[in-house]
Amino acid sequence: MAKLTRVQLTRILRGKLGVLILSPLFSAFFGFVLGFDLKQITALSLFVATVLGALLYWEYKLIISLFSVSLLLGLGVIDVETFIESAEFNIILFLAAVSILVAPLKRVGFFRWFSITILRLCNFSFKWFMVIMAFSSMIFACLMAEVSSIIFMSTIVLEFAEFFNFDPVPSILLIIMATNIGSSGTALGNPVGLLLAFEAKLSFSEFLRWSFPLGLLSIATLCVYFTRKRGTYVAKAQSSVDKVLRESGGTVDASSFVADFRKLTYAIIIFLFSILGVASHSFWEHTLGLVEGTMLLGFGFIGTSLSLILYREEAKEIVEREVDWWGLLFIACILGEAGALKYTGVTAKLAERILEITGRSNFLVFIAFSLFTFTLSPFLDNISIIATITPIALSLKGIVNIYPTWWGLLISACYAGNITPLGAAANIVALGLLADRGVNVSLDAWIKECTVPTIIAYSISIFILITQFFIA
Repeated sequence: MAKLTRVQLTRILRGKLGVLILSPLFSAFFGFVLGFDLKQITALSLFVATVLGALLYWEYKLIISLFSVSLLLGLGVIDVETFIESAEFNIILFLAAVSILVAPLKRVGFFRWFSITILRLCNFSFKWFMVIMAFSSMIFACLMAEVSSIIFMSTIVLEFAEFFNFDPVPSILLIIMATNIGSSGTALGNPVGLLLAFEAKLSFSEFLRWSFPLGLLSIATLCVYFTRKRGTYVAKAQSSVDKVLRESGGTVDASSFVADFRKLTYAIIIFLFSILGVASHSFWEHTLGLVEGTMLLGFGFIGTSLSLILYREEAKEIVEREVDWWGLLFIACILGEAGALKYTGVTAKLAERILEITGRSNFLVFIAFSLFTFTLSPFLDNISIIATITPIALSLKGIVNIYPTWWGLLISACYAGNITPLGAAANIVALGLLADRGVNVSLDAWIKECTVPTIIAYSISIFILITQFFIA
């Protein structure tokens, strides 16, 4: 066997493989310095290895995560019961249900019909079409949660891009950012919002007062950045739209994309019924005395079954091909590994360190908790972070004014989802939809497109909260 030369070893350590090898070692050293025990160091190191492995070798993300989970289980860091609970299989099943739910709409031609109809309302302007899509992403995320919203909105944009023959990636990334940011607008938009609503006793009207306006302002910021900084892309996309219009005689008949109007009508009714059910699931759970989240999954399954009945001859094919099982299993694994950090007490220790440096300052508590959440959420499961920080924040009630911190946590967790492909479930789902069409997004491309506008929108929102709570 040939030995590695010093030059070859240097190249490996400087490359992606070197980062993947060295980062867990640095994480272990960091944990040792902070006084972590062996299980905590193991959980942190394996989680870092999985996150970096997925980011650097995206096409092998499930393989890497399955191997890490097997080590966590085999080394006794986490047990099977805790892993299953942390993996949030209710979310995985809901995502699968929504994917099946939209399949009839896609097959009957709804998404192209809808996108062409919106384009006609915009006088065939691609720029204004994307502005409407961005704000629609926020509204849908607020009403039906980010994961179901991203499937619906991404499919519209992908069908639109395929018909007019232009690169869908920048448009999809704008939709992802708008969805994640928009999900902070109501408690329904994101599990983080739901958790804070229950633990901190935040009402629907308080979300409309504090976070929803910030979401609208942030979406407007994203749209301005998109149209200014991506002017060349917008011009090329508009040129593609104009070319198709010229070839079709100056207009496009939206109804020509509908294969069967009867099935279209049924599919829309089923979809609207399911979405209204999802949006009102809390009401039905309280009315029927059910556990929170039961009817969220229930309405998803009802809609799925009705959709499959509509295309019963192709039901098996729809379940096998329309659901991104590779991506969903990866989400389950990464959530399970994040759960190991909470289970072993890693996230709690990190949060407690923040308390040691903030003292009793309302402002410092707000800043420290917000920045802590914004820094870790792109890499860790933001639900686990919020679930860990919330009890610590509640313990400060009566010592400091903790109310502003709830909104800092919400904004930080939701907005930070845009920083990396692993920052939110919506990211993984949308990238899976792109991959199904043979399009892959590199980590460099993601960071280039998403980091700057997200930080700008986040900075503006945090500044407004600081002004309202601590200056005005």
